[in-house]
Amino acid sequence: MQNEVSSAEPVADSTEVGSAIIEILRERGAVDRPLRLAALGQRLSAQFGQPLRNIIGDRKLSDFIRFSVGRMVSFEGEGGSLAVRLEKDAGLQERPLRFDPTFWAAFSKPVRSGCYRALHIHRPFRFSDNEEAPTNSEELHSIDSDLIPPADLNKPERDAAIRKSIDTWCKNNGLIPSNFLVKPRADTSYGNHARARSSEEEARFTNHPGASALISLARAVPESERSKHSLTLDLIYTLLNR
Repeated sequence: MQNEVSSAEPVADSTEVGSAIIEILRERGAVDRPLRLAALGQRLSAQFGQPLRNIIGDRKLSDFIRFSVGRMVSFEGEGGSLAVRLEKDAGLQERPLRFDPTFWAAFSKPVRSGCYRALHIHRPFRFSDNEEAPTNSEELHSIDSDLIPPADLNKPERDAAIRKSIDTWCKNNGLIPSNFLVKPRADTSYGNHARARSSEEEARFTNHPGASALISLARAVPESERSKHSLTLDLIYTLLNR
């Protein structure tokens, strides 16, 4: 189904469809078990209520996935067994997928009259309007002023138009939209949990009556004399269980 060709405009932009792809893969647990491409195509069709060709246009589904979500997924197998695995870092990505604010502004803010817009395509993103037309390079790409939607559109319409312009610009320049998304937030949950657990254990130990007795005993011996003494495990156990 994903190999069918359509001349019609896709019903959604790559960011919207990319968000749906990530959500489907999350729901199906595709971090641990990759989801077959055919099953993913069926889920997309059901979610958007359209044939797949109306959702992704004239590209193969595998090519569209690479374009829309890039390194957030990987592929396994080939032919009819081709499957998509969700990378672990993709679980930290904002939902729905959202473009970096500076990158978004490059397609939202009107170009100064008589100037050309140049965008630095590597982080940290930045753009400028200059009187001289920029030459595309590995660092710099131009943005045509006709890709900036009219400012008088209402917000939903303008946001949709901006996303469409980004798709067009990326296709024309051989770039991947997902490279310009907000960076995933740092996963601090494990570290926070470990620190909290350590603090709880420390509190339980220091508040334990037996621990207080053990600490008091150690403090009663002068520091210069401590190396001359030792406690048996039986005595330590007795103190901790007072």
